[in-house]
Amino acid sequence: MELQVLGTGSSGNCYALYDEQQIVLLDAGIPAKRILRGIDHRVGDVAGCLITHEHQDHCRGARDLYKLGVPMLGTTGTKEALPYIDNNRSMHQRRLGNFSIMDFPVIHDTKEPCGWLLGNTRTGERMLYATDTSGLLFAFPHINYWLIECNYAEELIWDTAPSHRERIRQYHMSMETLATILTRNDLTDCKQIILCHMSRERGDLKLMTRFIAGRTGKPTVMAVEGARIPLNAEPF
Repeated sequence: MELQVLGTGSSGNCYALYDEQQIVLLDAGIPAKRILRGIDHRVGDVAGCLITHEHQDHCRGARDLYKLGVPMLGTTGTKEALPYIDNNRSMHQRRLGNFSIMDFPVIHDTKEPCGWLLGNTRTGERMLYATDTSGLLFAFPHINYWLIECNYAEELIWDTAPSHRERIRQYHMSMETLATILTRNDLTDCKQIILCHMSRERGDLKLMTRFIAGRTGKPTVMAVEGARIPLNAEPF
C-alpha cells in the first residue's frame, strides 16, 4: 500500500490510500479539483471517501466528489450536515473495495465525529485514521499503521490566548497525549506511525517526530502535503 498526503492541517485534510488499482480517500477537506489532480484524475479507481466530520477542512471537496460518483461515507450525525453522504452504521464493519472499514467515535465539537479503522482484505494489514480529537476512547490492537493527529506541543502553546488554548486542548491532540495513548496500546504489530494535522503555529515537525519515535520505538514521520509514504508489510 501507499499513502499520499494531498492536504493536512487547518487549511485542509485529505489523504489517498492506494492498494493495487484501488484508492480510498480519507477526508476531502481540499477542493475536488486538487484531489483529482493529486490522484491523476483516476476517479474511477476511487472505492470511496471516508469523512470524519463536517468541518470544511475535512469535507470542502466532498460534494463535488459525490457528484462525480465517488461513494461518500460518514456517521449518522455527519449525514445531518452533509445529506449526500451514506451514513455508516456506527461501530459496524462494511466492505469498501479491498478494505473492510469501521468508524469509531472521537472527541470533537461536532455532533458525531469519528475516526476510521481500515483492514486490507488482501494483505491482512490494518490502518487507523484519527484526527481532530483530544484523545481516543478505546484501545486498538493489531494496528500496523497509525495515521493520527499530533496537533501541538504543550511547550509551544503557552503564548496562545487562554480561551483559544483551552479549546485546542479540548478538541485537538497534543504530542504528549498522543505519546501516552500510543504507549498504552499494544504496538507489537505497528510498522509505522504517521503524524498528521500539525498546527503551523503550535507544532514542530522535528520535535514531534523525535518525541513520538523515542517514546514508542517505532518509525515515525510527519504527514506533509505532497508526500507519498510507502506502507510495507515487512518491517523497515
